[in-house]
Amino acid sequence: MTSIRPNAPLGSHKRPSADQPLELTWLVDLLREVLVPVRPDPAFRARLHQELVAAAHQQQAVEEGRARRRLTSPWALLAAGIASAVSVAVGIITYILWHRARTAAG
Repeated sequence: MTSIRPNAPLGSHKRPSADQPLELTWLVDLLREVLVPVRPDPAFRARLHQELVAAAHQQQAVEEGRARRRLTSPWALLAAGIASAVSVAVGIITYILWHRARTAAG
């Protein structure tokens, strides 16, 4: 494995040759040496926060609009009406059968 020389000019690090196994640890070491963590500017963080909150609100509004359209679409209303009618019909048939069985027994 190739070692990294501290404070060497960028690009002067020796990469592994083609006959060596492919190891990317030299690249990781180089990146750790060159890249240093930085704290983002407070103005950037505030702007990012505002943009993320605005995007979340917009996404929520889109989802609510889709849900509202699904509930008020003609097909959804038709399906709800049919389901309601079937439910009432089943209740009436059940009552009639129950009433016939009761009068036949008594």
